[in-house]
Amino acid sequence: MGGFDQFKDKAGDLSNKAKEAMGEKRDKSAKGADQTRDKSAEMRDQGQNKARDAAEDAQDNWS
Repeated sequence: MGGFDQFKDKAGDLSNKAKEAMGEKRDKSAKGADQTRDKSAEMRDQGQNKARDAAEDAQDNWS
């Protein structure tokens, strides 16, 4: 095997490792974004529930 073929194989291996690493980073980023979106929705719902409860309490006090 010539020197160029060895270089070509090493470059191919390095390229594949880089692609795998980028895929793993992308997967972690997507998972993090999903968790952030879920947490945001949960916090929004909690805020809406607190506001609704406060409004209902205020309405009951006027009754």
